[in-house]
Amino acid sequence: MMMIDETGNILEKKEVSELEEEGGTDLMEVEGFTDGVETDLEEKKNEKDDLSNKILTGKMKYLMKEISEYGYLTMPEVELVYGNQSHAYRVLGTLKSKGLVGDFETELLPKKAYFLRPKGYRTLENFGELRVKRRFLAQGFKPFIFKHRMACAKVGLILKEHPLVREFLPESLLWERAVQRRQKLCDGEFIYRAPDAKPERVGLEVELTLKNRDKLDESLRQLKDRRDLAQVWWVCGSPTILRALKSEVMRRYWSSTPRHLFCLMDDFLALKHQTRLTDAEGREFKIDPAEPTLRPMPPPTPLQAARPQPEPLPLARAEVPPQPQPAPRLVPDWERYRDDRPKPQLSLIDHLLDVGQVVVPAVCLTVLFAAVGWMLWTKIGPSRAPAPAPERPWLARKILNASDLRSAAGTWAIKRLALRSRGDNFSLSLRLTNVRPNWCGLTDVRIMDAERKILMQRHQRGGAWIWPQKSWEDGFSFKTPRTATRLLLQIVSDGWDCSGMELPLDFK
Repeated sequence: MMMIDETGNILEKKEVSELEEEGGTDLMEVEGFTDGVETDLEEKKNEKDDLSNKILTGKMKYLMKEISEYGYLTMPEVELVYGNQSHAYRVLGTLKSKGLVGDFETELLPKKAYFLRPKGYRTLENFGELRVKRRFLAQGFKPFIFKHRMACAKVGLILKEHPLVREFLPESLLWERAVQRRQKLCDGEFIYRAPDAKPERVGLEVELTLKNRDKLDESLRQLKDRRDLAQVWWVCGSPTILRALKSEVMRRYWSSTPRHLFCLMDDFLALKHQTRLTDAEGREFKIDPAEPTLRPMPPPTPLQAARPQPEPLPLARAEVPPQPQPAPRLVPDWERYRDDRPKPQLSLIDHLLDVGQVVVPAVCLTVLFAAVGWMLWTKIGPSRAPAPAPERPWLARKILNASDLRSAAGTWAIKRLALRSRGDNFSLSLRLTNVRPNWCGLTDVRIMDAERKILMQRHQRGGAWIWPQKSWEDGFSFKTPRTATRLLLQIVSDGWDCSGMELPLDFK
């Protein structure tokens, strides 16, 4: 048995094993192969008579085509095609009786898998339905790729039936059609087109095992080099894998092309066409054919495209600015000359007259004010007005859910939050910290009551830039009934550099 590469060269046995390990496949290009049950001559002799007895239906040919492109399928995948397990068993029995399909033991779950015999491949080729050059041989079965391949088959069979998906290609066809051998190949690719929107090419990635950060970074970097992909859908086997992928995308690839969207495998198999995908920042998108919300990203506005990222200010030692010195006094010309004229000498009587001009009026006014005050005191008496009541102090209110206040995307966190009230007057102070490795912008802060009525809104003119691991502090005053026990805190961004958040605050 020999194997041929894309250029027609015959590969050595060592090269074949290395290629299989790298691609993770057990499909091989062979010529004139048999499966050990019947020879090609016997199959070709009876092939025409077998097909004339019972014509193959379109769905049977579709099932055989899917088996050829994935190498083999198990009963759960065949059931996705027919929707009924009993009918699926009858169809497989018919195909096996005609020598088109065979089965083998996987020693895993499911225990039995179904593959095409040589006659099945030739039959598909005669009908013009065969799209792959490589073949699957039962003796070349690799158990370590079995679970991943069947997961890809389930997702692919569901997506092929989606009204907004067309031209779905599994990995086997992508491998044969790859122009550059070094480019990243997804587990599947297809065209997704929402109503009244341009079509976008999507790469499908099925992740069932948790990879280390280096492997994830390498995969994301290779996907970034795929200029033909607009989106990548990640179907994850567990919440841990999903969180790790989101974290890695937020670390370096959150604003690059292609867009990365995520969902869990269990949710995808249960909801199918009603599955909801989320991006790395926590925004949710629907692919429901009746009302899809997943649409192409709008192009950035000129202001966003031209907005320069603020440069960090250099750290410098705090210095006390010098105190301003008074300007030197200008001496007029008339003071520059010394007056040598003799000054008149004042006598003792002159001094007494000067003092009397000031002291006598002051004494008279003092006596007058004292007399008027005495008259008012004796007639009116002391004031009986009560002393003003002391001002009511501010009361600290305890926020019940202040343990973990952060945005849904995990970009902002509130590290300090204090609420006080005095009657209907409330005061809220907070410190907002950017916990991700990229800067973010803050535009609006709103406080609403439980009925979503805006109590206070502050617009940050020009936006407030918050650098990674840096904080922003402010205080807000508003009025609401003193019996209130719930508020809504909404922090709004400009919708370009990071997401906003809305947090309910329960207090007593």
